[in-house]
Amino acid sequence: GLFIGGATGTGKSIIIDNIIVSLMLKNQPDEIKFIFLDPKRVELGEYNGIDYLSLVKGKKSLSNSHKGFDILIDLLMMIGGRVNTLNNLNEKNIKVHNRNNIEKWPHIFIVVDESSDIMEINGAESVISKILDYGRVVGVHVILATNAYLKRFYETKFINHFKYRMSFDMASREQAEY
Repeated sequence: GLFIGGATGTGKSIIIDNIIVSLMLKNQPDEIKFIFLDPKRVELGEYNGIDYLSLVKGKKSLSNSHKGFDILIDLLMMIGGRVNTLNNLNEKNIKVHNRNNIEKWPHIFIVVDESSDIMEINGAESVISKILDYGRVVGVHVILATNAYLKRFYETKFINHFKYRMSFDMASREQAEY
């Protein structure tokens, strides 16, 4: 997973856009899918309608944070199903699965902009931590961005679940300390 923290206007959304476009240029829609959670409904709306959007319960994109939490729960259940399949087939990861099977699994990138809104929902930190812990093996990747005070919404233990972390100029010293 990738955690991106920084003050408003420091380039978080530009980095996210570059990552998304780079992934789309290097992969076909059957190889990767995106789930966009943008509670503020500002940054990720431009991707509505693209072929790369993942269908989760019949919806291609969403904005409301409570619906976003529901999608995270559904995604966690899908991860569990993929893990069970790997165990039953004695395969160690998505790469082996896709090499050995006709039905390929796409990698799924869940992109959460202004994640502090979702993190206010009881249980969200635990669900995202589980997605990070188990998702990589089955091809689920998390990109989470925030400009919120890190100590208020994100404990060090949670941030440490992310293999990669980026920090842009923070609005205050307190934001930068975690």
